[in-house]
Amino acid sequence: MSYLTKSEKTYFYTGLLLKIILGSFLASHFLTDLFAPFINYFVESGFSDPYLFFYEKDLLESFPYPALMLYIMSLPTYLFGSLGESNVYTNQFSLFLYRLPLLIADIGIFYILRSWLREKSYNKLIWLYWFSPVLIYISYVHGQLDVIPIALLFFSLHFLFRKQLIYSGIFFGLALATKTMILLVLPFIFLFLVSKATRFQYFLYYTVALVFAFLLPNLPFIFEHSFQQIVFNNNEQNKIFELSFNIGSAS
Repeated sequence: MSYLTKSEKTYFYTGLLLKIILGSFLASHFLTDLFAPFINYFVESGFSDPYLFFYEKDLLESFPYPALMLYIMSLPTYLFGSLGESNVYTNQFSLFLYRLPLLIADIGIFYILRSWLREKSYNKLIWLYWFSPVLIYISYVHGQLDVIPIALLFFSLHFLFRKQLIYSGIFFGLALATKTMILLVLPFIFLFLVSKATRFQYFLYYTVALVFAFLLPNLPFIFEHSFQQIVFNNNEQNKIFELSFNIGSAS
Protein backbone atom coordinates (compact mmCIF):
# COMPACT_ATOMS: atom_id res chain seq x y z
CA MET A 1 0.00 0.00 0.00
CA SER A 2 2.80 2.37 -0.89
CA TYR A 3 0.32 4.78 -2.48
CA LEU A 4 -1.33 5.51 0.88
CA THR A 5 0.02 8.49 2.76
CA LYS A 6 1.61 7.90 6.15
CA SER A 7 -1.44 9.15 8.05
CA GLU A 8 -3.77 7.13 5.81
CA LYS A 9 -1.75 4.00 6.52
CA THR A 10 -2.04 4.58 10.25
CA TYR A 11 -5.81 5.02 10.12
CA PHE A 12 -6.25 2.23 7.58
CA TYR A 13 -4.35 -0.37 9.63
CA THR A 14 -6.06 0.78 12.82
CA GLY A 15 -9.44 0.21 11.19
CA LEU A 16 -8.25 -3.10 9.78
CA LEU A 17 -7.17 -4.31 13.22
CA LEU A 18 -10.46 -3.18 14.73
CA LYS A 19 -12.44 -5.11 12.12
CA ILE A 20 -10.36 -8.26 12.59
CA ILE A 21 -10.84 -8.15 16.36
CA LEU A 22 -14.59 -7.50 16.18
CA GLY A 23 -15.06 -10.09 13.44
CA SER A 24 -13.19 -12.74 15.42
CA PHE A 25 -15.22 -12.34 18.60
CA LEU A 26 -18.72 -11.16 17.64
CA ALA A 27 -21.45 -12.67 15.51
CA SER A 28 -25.23 -12.85 15.39
CA HIS A 29 -27.23 -16.05 15.07
CA PHE A 30 -27.49 -15.44 11.32
CA LEU A 31 -23.83 -16.29 10.98
CA THR A 32 -23.41 -18.89 13.74
CA ASP A 33 -26.74 -20.75 13.39
CA LEU A 34 -27.57 -20.32 9.70
CA PHE A 35 -24.64 -19.46 7.44
CA ALA A 36 -21.86 -21.34 9.25
CA PRO A 37 -23.53 -24.78 9.36
CA PHE A 38 -24.43 -24.44 5.67
CA ILE A 39 -20.87 -23.49 4.70
CA ASN A 40 -19.30 -26.17 6.86
CA TYR A 41 -21.60 -28.89 5.56
CA PHE A 42 -20.55 -28.00 2.02
CA VAL A 43 -16.84 -28.24 2.90
CA GLU A 44 -16.93 -31.21 5.28
CA SER A 45 -19.22 -33.31 3.06
CA GLY A 46 -16.77 -33.11 0.17
CA PHE A 47 -18.87 -30.46 -1.64
CA SER A 48 -22.19 -32.29 -1.51
CA ASP A 49 -25.25 -30.22 -2.42
CA PRO A 50 -26.03 -28.15 0.70
CA TYR A 51 -29.16 -26.62 -0.84
CA LEU A 52 -30.77 -30.05 -1.14
CA PHE A 53 -29.58 -31.16 2.31
CA PHE A 54 -30.98 -28.11 4.13
CA TYR A 55 -34.12 -28.02 1.98
CA GLU A 56 -34.94 -31.58 3.01
CA LYS A 57 -34.52 -30.53 6.64
CA ASP A 58 -36.92 -27.62 6.02
CA LEU A 59 -34.20 -25.09 6.87
CA LEU A 60 -35.03 -22.76 4.01
CA GLU A 61 -33.52 -19.63 5.58
CA SER A 62 -30.08 -21.18 6.13
CA PHE A 63 -28.28 -19.58 3.19
CA PRO A 64 -30.47 -17.54 0.81
CA TYR A 65 -27.58 -16.79 -1.55
CA PRO A 66 -26.56 -18.17 -4.96
CA ALA A 67 -23.65 -20.54 -5.44
CA LEU A 68 -20.85 -18.02 -5.96
CA MET A 69 -21.44 -16.65 -2.47
CA LEU A 70 -21.18 -20.22 -1.18
CA TYR A 71 -17.86 -20.77 -2.97
CA ILE A 72 -16.40 -17.48 -1.75
CA MET A 73 -17.46 -18.02 1.86
CA SER A 74 -16.31 -21.65 1.84
CA LEU A 75 -12.83 -21.04 0.45
CA PRO A 76 -11.12 -19.88 3.69
CA THR A 77 -12.68 -22.75 5.65
CA TYR A 78 -11.60 -25.24 2.97
CA LEU A 79 -8.04 -23.89 2.90
CA PHE A 80 -7.46 -23.19 6.59
CA GLY A 81 -10.31 -24.79 8.54
CA SER A 82 -8.20 -27.81 9.49
CA LEU A 83 -6.00 -25.49 11.55
CA GLY A 84 -8.87 -24.86 13.98
CA GLU A 85 -11.07 -27.09 16.08
CA SER A 86 -13.10 -29.61 14.12
CA ASN A 87 -16.87 -29.06 13.98
CA VAL A 88 -16.68 -25.88 16.05
CA TYR A 89 -18.20 -22.97 14.13
CA THR A 90 -18.07 -20.21 16.72
CA ASN A 91 -14.50 -20.13 18.01
CA GLN A 92 -12.40 -17.08 17.23
CA PHE A 93 -10.44 -18.70 14.40
CA SER A 94 -13.60 -19.94 12.66
CA LEU A 95 -15.25 -16.54 12.96
CA PHE A 96 -12.13 -14.94 11.50
CA LEU A 97 -12.28 -17.31 8.51
CA TYR A 98 -15.92 -16.41 7.86
CA ARG A 99 -15.05 -12.71 8.03
CA LEU A 100 -11.99 -12.97 5.77
CA PRO A 101 -13.94 -12.72 2.47
CA LEU A 102 -15.89 -9.79 3.92
CA LEU A 103 -12.65 -8.06 4.88
CA ILE A 104 -11.18 -8.54 1.40
CA ALA A 105 -14.37 -7.19 -0.20
CA ASP A 106 -14.34 -4.26 2.22
CA ILE A 107 -10.77 -3.37 1.24
CA GLY A 108 -11.73 -3.64 -2.43
CA ILE A 109 -14.58 -1.16 -1.98
CA PHE A 110 -12.26 1.21 -0.12
CA TYR A 111 -9.77 1.31 -2.99
CA ILE A 112 -12.45 1.64 -5.65
CA LEU A 113 -13.94 4.60 -3.80
CA ARG A 114 -10.49 6.09 -3.30
CA SER A 115 -9.84 5.90 -7.06
CA TRP A 116 -13.05 7.87 -7.70
CA LEU A 117 -12.28 10.68 -5.27
CA ARG A 118 -9.98 13.66 -5.37
CA GLU A 119 -7.00 13.61 -3.05
CA LYS A 120 -8.47 16.20 -0.68
CA SER A 121 -11.41 13.83 -0.02
CA TYR A 122 -9.28 10.85 1.07
CA ASN A 123 -9.48 11.77 4.74
CA LYS A 124 -13.29 11.91 4.56
CA LEU A 125 -13.28 8.46 2.95
CA ILE A 126 -11.35 7.06 5.90
CA TRP A 127 -13.85 8.39 8.45
CA LEU A 128 -17.10 8.10 6.48
CA TYR A 129 -16.48 4.69 4.94
CA TRP A 130 -13.62 2.81 6.59
CA PHE A 131 -14.69 3.73 10.13
CA SER A 132 -18.44 3.81 9.46
CA PRO A 133 -20.11 2.32 12.58
CA VAL A 134 -23.06 1.08 10.54
CA LEU A 135 -20.91 -0.75 7.99
CA ILE A 136 -18.63 -2.18 10.67
CA TYR A 137 -21.67 -3.44 12.58
CA ILE A 138 -23.26 -5.06 9.51
CA SER A 139 -20.18 -7.06 8.50
CA TYR A 140 -18.12 -7.60 11.65
CA VAL A 141 -20.68 -7.65 14.44
CA HIS A 142 -23.95 -8.83 12.91
CA GLY A 143 -22.33 -10.98 10.24
CA GLN A 144 -24.29 -10.15 7.09
CA LEU A 145 -22.58 -10.86 3.76
CA ASP A 146 -23.76 -7.90 1.70
CA VAL A 147 -20.31 -6.35 1.39
CA ILE A 148 -19.33 -9.11 -1.08
CA PRO A 149 -21.98 -8.42 -3.77
CA ILE A 150 -21.54 -4.68 -3.21
CA ALA A 151 -17.78 -4.99 -3.82
CA LEU A 152 -18.40 -6.91 -7.06
CA LEU A 153 -20.96 -4.28 -8.07
CA PHE A 154 -18.41 -1.53 -7.43
CA PHE A 155 -15.90 -3.30 -9.66
CA SER A 156 -18.61 -3.52 -12.32
CA LEU A 157 -19.20 0.23 -12.03
CA HIS A 158 -15.45 0.85 -12.15
CA PHE A 159 -15.24 -0.84 -15.55
CA LEU A 160 -18.52 0.72 -16.69
CA PHE A 161 -17.16 4.22 -16.12
CA ARG A 162 -14.05 3.23 -18.07
CA LYS A 163 -16.29 2.02 -20.95
CA GLN A 164 -15.03 -1.55 -20.59
CA LEU A 165 -18.49 -3.03 -20.92
CA ILE A 166 -17.60 -6.71 -21.16
CA TYR A 167 -15.63 -6.60 -17.89
CA SER A 168 -18.41 -4.54 -16.35
CA GLY A 169 -21.00 -7.11 -17.42
CA ILE A 170 -18.89 -9.96 -16.05
CA PHE A 171 -18.55 -8.35 -12.63
CA PHE A 172 -22.25 -7.46 -12.55
CA GLY A 173 -23.06 -11.10 -13.31
CA LEU A 174 -20.71 -12.20 -10.52
CA ALA A 175 -22.38 -9.76 -8.14
CA LEU A 176 -25.74 -11.21 -9.13
CA ALA A 177 -24.32 -14.69 -8.54
CA THR A 178 -23.67 -13.74 -4.92
CA LYS A 179 -26.97 -11.95 -4.22
CA THR A 180 -29.88 -11.90 -6.65
CA MET A 181 -31.36 -8.62 -5.38
CA ILE A 182 -28.45 -6.86 -7.12
CA LEU A 183 -30.72 -7.20 -10.16
CA LEU A 184 -32.55 -4.09 -8.91
CA VAL A 185 -29.53 -2.03 -9.99
CA LEU A 186 -29.58 -3.25 -13.59
CA PRO A 187 -32.25 -0.81 -14.92
CA PHE A 188 -30.15 2.11 -13.69
CA ILE A 189 -27.10 0.77 -15.50
CA PHE A 190 -29.09 0.43 -18.71
CA LEU A 191 -30.35 3.99 -18.27
CA PHE A 192 -26.75 5.12 -17.88
CA LEU A 193 -25.80 3.31 -21.09
CA VAL A 194 -28.74 4.89 -22.91
CA SER A 195 -27.68 8.34 -21.69
CA LYS A 196 -24.25 7.71 -23.19
CA ALA A 197 -25.81 6.77 -26.55
CA THR A 198 -24.30 3.31 -26.30
CA ARG A 199 -24.67 1.22 -29.45
CA PHE A 200 -27.00 -1.77 -29.36
CA GLN A 201 -24.16 -4.21 -29.96
CA TYR A 202 -22.48 -3.07 -26.73
CA PHE A 203 -25.74 -3.59 -24.85
CA LEU A 204 -25.68 -7.11 -26.26
CA TYR A 205 -22.05 -7.68 -25.21
CA TYR A 206 -22.83 -6.42 -21.72
CA THR A 207 -25.91 -8.63 -21.38
CA VAL A 208 -24.21 -11.77 -22.69
CA ALA A 209 -21.24 -11.26 -20.35
CA LEU A 210 -23.61 -10.69 -17.43
CA VAL A 211 -25.72 -13.78 -18.10
CA PHE A 212 -22.66 -15.98 -18.64
CA ALA A 213 -21.00 -14.77 -15.41
CA PHE A 214 -24.20 -15.40 -13.46
CA LEU A 215 -24.96 -18.83 -14.88
CA LEU A 216 -21.48 -20.38 -14.82
CA PRO A 217 -20.98 -20.59 -11.02
CA ASN A 218 -24.63 -21.55 -10.48
CA LEU A 219 -24.83 -24.34 -13.08
CA PRO A 220 -24.34 -27.20 -10.59
CA PHE A 221 -27.50 -26.17 -8.69
CA ILE A 222 -29.64 -23.75 -10.67
CA PHE A 223 -32.06 -26.30 -12.15
CA GLU A 224 -32.74 -27.96 -8.80
CA HIS A 225 -35.96 -27.20 -6.96
CA SER A 226 -34.17 -26.93 -3.60
CA PHE A 227 -31.82 -24.23 -4.92
CA GLN A 228 -34.67 -22.29 -6.52
CA GLN A 229 -36.72 -22.35 -3.32
CA ILE A 230 -33.89 -21.33 -1.01
CA VAL A 231 -32.34 -18.68 -3.28
CA PHE A 232 -35.15 -17.29 -5.43
CA ASN A 233 -38.17 -17.83 -3.20
CA ASN A 234 -36.87 -16.91 0.25
CA ASN A 235 -38.89 -14.68 2.57
CA GLU A 236 -36.39 -11.82 2.69
CA GLN A 237 -36.25 -11.50 -1.07
CA ASN A 238 -40.01 -11.59 -1.41
CA LYS A 239 -40.27 -8.55 0.87
CA ILE A 240 -38.75 -6.46 -1.94
CA PHE A 241 -41.71 -7.22 -4.18
CA GLU A 242 -44.21 -6.55 -1.40
CA LEU A 243 -42.97 -2.96 -1.04
CA SER A 244 -45.53 -0.41 -2.16
CA PHE A 245 -46.45 3.24 -1.68
CA ASN A 246 -49.90 4.75 -1.73
CA ILE A 247 -50.06 7.90 -3.85
CA GLY A 248 -53.28 9.83 -3.44
CA SER A 249 -56.60 8.14 -2.78
CA ALA A 250 -58.73 6.02 -5.00
CA SER A 251 -61.92 7.72 -6.14
